[in-house]
Amino acid sequence: MRISSGTLSFTRWTKSSGGDAVIHLGNGNTLRLTCGGVLSDAACFDKQVDGVWKNLESELTGKPAIAWWYPEEGKEDFGRLYQLKVGDEFIFRYEEQIEWYMKDYKGGRPFELLAAIVMLIVTVLYARRDLKKRA
Repeated sequence: MRISSGTLSFTRWTKSSGGDAVIHLGNGNTLRLTCGGVLSDAACFDKQVDGVWKNLESELTGKPAIAWWYPEEGKEDFGRLYQLKVGDEFIFRYEEQIEWYMKDYKGGRPFELLAAIVMLIVTVLYARRDLKKRA
């Protein structure tokens, strides 16, 4: 586990999807930290407050932050975010993130897994159909 501090910003995968946290370090380097699990596209700027998901992107961008993270194998500037503190507030806590990540690994999101399997089957069926047409 590593602890890094710097100025916080975010990247988006697409205009309407989740994104990663980016910590701009004092030495000019940046860290890109993901918040999603294996089967999810969780955004680092979304947080559940009183049962409702809230987008904190504009509220947190540009603020000093401390990130507790673990690097992906072979990468020193990319990893998984486990805890994030902005000012005096923890945006994510280690225990919450572990629970979130484990839901993916233990199959806690069966709908998303089912959707992925259905997409794979449909893709294979279309590919087989196209191969038969060419034959």
